[in-house]
Amino acid sequence: MSPPVDLSPSAYLKDHPSAGRGVFASGTIPAGTEILSVADPLICILDEAHLDSCCHYCMAEATDEVSSVSQAYRPPVKLSYCLGCRVVKYCSKACQATDWKQKAHKYECVIYKAQYPRILPVTARAILRMAKQFLSETPGSNIVGGIGALKAHSEDFAKIGGDRWEMANLTAKAAAEFSKVSKQISFEPEFLRDMYCKLLINSASVVTQTFDPIGLCLAYQSAMFNHSCDPNAVMMFDGRQLSIRSLKAISKDTEITISYIDNLASRKERKEEIKSRYFFDCSCSLCSSEVQPLESLQCPKCKGLITTNKTTCTNCGEVVPEDEVTAAIALYTSITAQRTKKNADKSIAPTLKSLKQMYGTKVLPSTFPPIPQLHRDLATLYIDEGNWKSAFLHLLTLYVKVYQNMYATPYHPVRVVGTFTLAMILIQVAVDEPEGFGERIDFTKVLYGLLTEVYGNVEKSHGGNSSFAEMVRRKMEEVKIDVGIDSNREADKWMGKGLRAIPGLEGEVAKLIKIVDEFLETLKSD
Repeated sequence: MSPPVDLSPSAYLKDHPSAGRGVFASGTIPAGTEILSVADPLICILDEAHLDSCCHYCMAEATDEVSSVSQAYRPPVKLSYCLGCRVVKYCSKACQATDWKQKAHKYECVIYKAQYPRILPVTARAILRMAKQFLSETPGSNIVGGIGALKAHSEDFAKIGGDRWEMANLTAKAAAEFSKVSKQISFEPEFLRDMYCKLLINSASVVTQTFDPIGLCLAYQSAMFNHSCDPNAVMMFDGRQLSIRSLKAISKDTEITISYIDNLASRKERKEEIKSRYFFDCSCSLCSSEVQPLESLQCPKCKGLITTNKTTCTNCGEVVPEDEVTAAIALYTSITAQRTKKNADKSIAPTLKSLKQMYGTKVLPSTFPPIPQLHRDLATLYIDEGNWKSAFLHLLTLYVKVYQNMYATPYHPVRVVGTFTLAMILIQVAVDEPEGFGERIDFTKVLYGLLTEVYGNVEKSHGGNSSFAEMVRRKMEEVKIDVGIDSNREADKWMGKGLRAIPGLEGEVAKLIKIVDEFLETLKSD
């Protein structure tokens, strides 16, 4: 048994009785605080779709590439190509120099140039960097053992076979051929295949502070955190800087867990995904519980929730016919299976059709998987095509019906980001369709109310010094002027209360709830 090792001032690493190693709290950790910060992960690399729009080192987005929803609140960024390969871009000479000298672009540049205009997949580029880094490691140079100590599960991948094992072999073989172009060193396919497996098991998606995926990250420290479907911490990114933040108060010597997957899924989906991707059976508190809150049915009479495996509403005594429940669950199963198929069509038309079918059962509430995912996906699709009103309706549904039930703490990063996005879309709606939704909404007051909710929670969700917090502060100052609030003292009366608790906005909140209820009725009746 290995002795415990300090991973950060707040956390230590030690052997875990059933999961290899785990990270535990060194002392009491308050909710909404930073547990771990990694300024420079081992691997932090852009996917193909973002090579043109983000700095290859710091991950900053080019200003002209950012969505109009948030572009005005970001500092200006201009990118320039690496003149050697013309594949990657940088926002400054400093980023280019660091990436060249410290992050292996000096090695990979000639490889990228030889393949141009073909762009190597993100996994191929990542494993070449891993392989180069592995050769420079020395025993004892890393507190967690370095790349060599990371689990690969190569035998498990080989045993299961299928597309992932085939892709591991194809990517490794291709990357080995690519590496021969370099005059420094080349690698064998078997070695790169091992790197590929380590990458799949231990990496995480690099996301913007609004949770848009842009690449892959591998950090020794974050790879040590075990999974839970009901985690007490969350992984965040600010550019290439990775952090782990607490979602709730964590007592001393309690294990700190993060989620490896999308927790909006059902228990069956979560367990299957964890088993197939990470080769273990999830036995977290949520998966072990008989009651699955997100899988509760909705009473068609009083709209109350009926917990898993029951058909009688405890609020009004209404009994939901068993054949209706069976049909609803069969529909959920069919839609989920369809969405997980390779190359599934996730455009607006089929996604909206699935959403209408699920609401049409009359017994599946807005929190039942995959309804939240469908609303989220549709909002993104509508934003991409500039259909602000439709995007607003789906985001407002998540705000009113989903967030407070799925993310109990108001400072959960997903909830904070969702509320901020709703506020930004509201601005677009106010400009394009000032007549509203049949209800005369006071756009300015609602906007300021949403932003006070975000501003009051952003320090816990993202950290007060994060770029997202700065973006929120800039927008708050603008809206304060529009609302006519000219003193911080007056603004503080609203701060942190949230839209529902702000005095004088009860009528506006009632209008928003009515808009959502009417919107859902149209989905059920279509």
